[in-house]
Amino acid sequence: MSPHKGYFIRGGMNFSQRRDFVVNPYIAGSPVKDAAMFFGREDVYAWLRQHLRGAYQDNVIVLYGERRSGKTSILYQMERGLNDDRYIPVLLDLQGMGLEGMAGFLWEMARKIILTLRHVDGMPAFDRPRREAFETSPRQQFEEVFLPPIREALGERRLLLMFDETDRLAEKVGDGSLPAGVYDYLRALIQQSSHLNFLFTIGRRLEGGQGSGSSLFNLAVYRKISFLDADYAEDLITRPVAEYYSYTPQAVEKILQLTGGQPYYTQLLCHNLFTRWSQTRPAQLDVSDVEAVLPDVLEQGTPNFQFVWEDSSPVEKAALAAMAHTAPRFRGGVMRRNLERTLARVRLYPPEADLTTGLKYLFERDILNEREPYEFRLGLVHLWLAKYKQLEWVSEELGDTAREWEEQERLRQARAAKPAEKIRRWVAAGLAVVSIILLGAVYQLVTRIQEVRQESSAALSAAEIRRATEAARYEATVAAASTEVARLQVSDSPQIAAARATAQAAEAMAAIALAQITATAQHEAVLTAQAADADSAATAPSPTPT
Repeated sequence: MSPHKGYFIRGGMNFSQRRDFVVNPYIAGSPVKDAAMFFGREDVYAWLRQHLRGAYQDNVIVLYGERRSGKTSILYQMERGLNDDRYIPVLLDLQGMGLEGMAGFLWEMARKIILTLRHVDGMPAFDRPRREAFETSPRQQFEEVFLPPIREALGERRLLLMFDETDRLAEKVGDGSLPAGVYDYLRALIQQSSHLNFLFTIGRRLEGGQGSGSSLFNLAVYRKISFLDADYAEDLITRPVAEYYSYTPQAVEKILQLTGGQPYYTQLLCHNLFTRWSQTRPAQLDVSDVEAVLPDVLEQGTPNFQFVWEDSSPVEKAALAAMAHTAPRFRGGVMRRNLERTLARVRLYPPEADLTTGLKYLFERDILNEREPYEFRLGLVHLWLAKYKQLEWVSEELGDTAREWEEQERLRQARAAKPAEKIRRWVAAGLAVVSIILLGAVYQLVTRIQEVRQESSAALSAAEIRRATEAARYEATVAAASTEVARLQVSDSPQIAAARATAQAAEAMAAIALAQITATAQHEAVLTAQAADADSAATAPSPTPT
């Protein structure tokens, strides 16, 4: 029988063969403990086999990723997935441990180790550790009393201590339940224990110097846990129900678009699809079936969606709401400029650097893709935001932060206006200089006109005087503008460039006008010469006959 066929045994009866009752195989929320419903992650286990063991010293491992990304399920399947007899995995679920003081913390660790070893072949029957034995000197009790017989029984094998939900240590240190020295103690234990290996899961990768746990985790090798590969995600969708119904290719594609292959969301959506199927039991489900269960999926997933929202900074919330509002208008993704325009319409002005950082974190959290154009990596998150976090509501929710951004934007615009005003003044000054030069040229032109009239009043017609006047004026304009352009070549500043462009335009226009006048004068000169030749021919004496 295939382990992925979806058979479930109760009281000796195979319920998969009964038409009146079929157990839903999908797991909507809890970590996957049954190997039959665990798909993929071979790449993670291969990586662990490569990095756990070192030539001289084994490595500390940190698996990090968003909530519900599948980290805990990987730990539950560690023995099977790792497939290395050298390691005995011990799951330490910090979310379920009391963690009351160092005595309580080390006692619970010892208790979990003993419970695990009871199921390992060849191990002696160790007594359960007594809590009161750890009260007086917990570290001494753990290292000098509890561990030595364990070390002897292990031989060449090693305990792989897997601390799940390690972020909870910081919470307990913060509320005083655990001393801050718990990190230093674990670090010392890692460095001094040759028969213990350590693996931690955390929500996000810690940056250098971030948080009190950085002194512990900077010893580690990191691996991000994210989406399933497409093939394994498709297996998760189709194989558990293969004996009951199938999906159209379009339906599978729709599910992958909505979930991105993220295990929790895929299981949640498929859980609801199975419930829908059980009502009428069609042979195949289509896109319409997927769309029909979305309201229930969004409602059931709201606690997790809300966690994603609450874990976001104000700038991330603004970006998410703007993305949800804008994305339907841009099938190919949203450019940042359109995102900023959408935010500005509701008077949200997150600082540019903060928005850049926020978009980067949304990528690291597997919500958006890495670069423009931006798209949601999980369609379900988009749908939930569009329904419950409309842009206008988020603008009000951000409150004082939104008002602070708006004030910063007002000051920024005020500062930006000053350079623009300087440019305007430089351009005006440049135009004034050109005007003064042109006025001087006009004065010279008028003087020249008077001289021309005195010298050639008898010979020049009124049209010739007008033409000569215009030619002289434009010649002066060209000369003045050319001089100004040459003067303004000394700098490439925005102000000088603007004034230079103005002078160049004046020079070009005057040159065009001068060329037109010259052409007209030449044409009229030709016509005048032709008329004079005609007159000479008409008045010449006719030859006398002989």
